[in-house]
Amino acid sequence: MCIFQLCIGTAYSRANARQYARTYARTPNPNFGYIEKADCTNFVSQIMLAGGKNYSPKWMTANTLGVWHFTKAWANADHFVNRWGLDYTFSDHTSFSKKIKKGDYITYDKNSDGTWDHMGFAINAKDSYDASLGYKDYRVAQHTFYHS
Repeated sequence: MCIFQLCIGTAYSRANARQYARTYARTPNPNFGYIEKADCTNFVSQIMLAGGKNYSPKWMTANTLGVWHFTKAWANADHFVNRWGLDYTFSDHTSFSKKIKKGDYITYDKNSDGTWDHMGFAINAKDSYDASLGYKDYRVAQHTFYHS
């Protein structure tokens, strides 16, 4: 597991990103394409865009005559991480949950093989670790149901 904290300057709004994530977590935005069975990184990219990150030639999507086209960094977790980098990596959930903050991007390496397989976005995270739970409680918005 890893946390990716986007720090792209003052124009980026974590509040706008969180609002977008809340709005479209359960029902995809019809103004963007949906990647059947693999929409997690597309959704995370949309959240970044809503927060104020601008398109770039290596990170963008477009609709041409009703067909959606995505760069690899826009729609694939591993390419996304290679494009934007990582801030923290963790091998256990307790350590991960202690560090997470609302507005963080999350990626997951299911097989621990060095390839990032899934992405989500922390829309909420409590400020303190809850010893009775064994972790800090947080809520993630994501697309594509993913089995761990």
